[in-house]
Amino acid sequence: MPQALEDLLSQQGKPVPKPIAGKALMDTGASITAVDDSIITSLGVQPVGVTTVHTPSGSAQQNQYPARFNFPGSGLPQLNVHQTIGSILRPQGIIALIGRDALSNVVLVYNGPGGFITLAL
Repeated sequence: MPQALEDLLSQQGKPVPKPIAGKALMDTGASITAVDDSIITSLGVQPVGVTTVHTPSGSAQQNQYPARFNFPGSGLPQLNVHQTIGSILRPQGIIALIGRDALSNVVLVYNGPGGFITLAL
């Protein structure tokens, strides 16, 4: 849930949904970040737009949502993404796909021989 929506719900005295934990895939080949549509709508987040996405399966229209990601225990700060797309991701075992729009806020180093990545601000 984006911070602005959480703040609005709090000001109105409405309950703020708890964050939803799950696995995310960092995808340097994806230009935009995606969140499983069923998860983001379950939080009450309304679409802020529609965009056309191009995948190997073809083109499709998908809703855009604001979103906020937290990485507990990692030392990384929260990451706000203004136009995340809603996609069907749960069948792949993930709830989010973090694309280059979000990764542009960090330094990502992939160490192939070591088999690990490093993220830093």
